Amino acid sequence: MFKDFDLSLVSRIVFLAIVAMLVGYIFMSLSDKSDTDRQIERITEAFQKAIAQCYALEGSYPPDLQYLEKYGVVMDEDKYFYMYSLDDMGNYMPAVFIAAR
Repeated sequence: MFKDFDLSLVSRIVFLAIVAMLVGYIFMSLSDKSDTDRQIERITEAFQKAIAQCYALEGSYPPDLQYLEKYGVVMDEDKYFYMYSLDDMGNYMPAVFIAAR
């Protein structure tokens, strides 16, 4: 029964199993990155809404991101880098850039 079993068939099966595991690992890592990207998008939207709310209520944009804590925004500086860009005149909506650490 096992005498007729071809060794090259076993090596092909092992090779295909290894390739399938690697492909699965790659897809899982890509989906993790996309989850992180979606989380960053949600955080950025929350900051933009808080900035707009601050402008609507106070008539000026916040001087820094820490000021937005008054509007319920919480920063997790252990997980993300935050950058806030406000023009000198305060005429344009500030830009918020967030990246995962």
